[in-house]
Amino acid sequence: MDKIFEYPATVAGFEITAYGREREVYAIDFRNSSVVRKNIAERFDILEGNSRDEIPSTLENYSSTSSLANLRPVFLWGTNFQMAVWSQLQKIKWGETITYRQLAEFIGRPNSARPVGQAVGANPIPIIVPCHRVVGVSGIGGYSGGLEIKRKLLALEAAAFFEKK
Repeated sequence: MDKIFEYPATVAGFEITAYGREREVYAIDFRNSSVVRKNIAERFDILEGNSRDEIPSTLENYSSTSSLANLRPVFLWGTNFQMAVWSQLQKIKWGETITYRQLAEFIGRPNSARPVGQAVGANPIPIIVPCHRVVGVSGIGGYSGGLEIKRKLLALEAAAFFEKK
């Protein structure tokens, strides 16, 4: 079985656990849930990572598009529909948001805002695949890491976005 590392890290003031090796990120877990770890453990031997490795240090320096440029998402599982949604998520620019409805239109499924929302919520690599940039038509929407971290990530990106202009 291949080996990957488990990295504790702090992103935007929140404790997370990232799973990966070198610059490849396999999963990010905001809730430190046993479900995410179990899914990873079914496919890989999990070793304890070093806090000086690139993955945790890059995540902890989350403050600009360039801070994440060296990390690559690696998907372990997903339906064709989920993969289409996750692919489109990676096209949302730093400091910008789109709605679930717009995302559904972008993947050619204009009447699928709810299933799109479910696919966004199933994203195994939040932050790297920026699902926090998708909002509801009438509000912020949900987030697998919780609304507090979604608000914080969007505020960090907006501040960095406007500072560059």
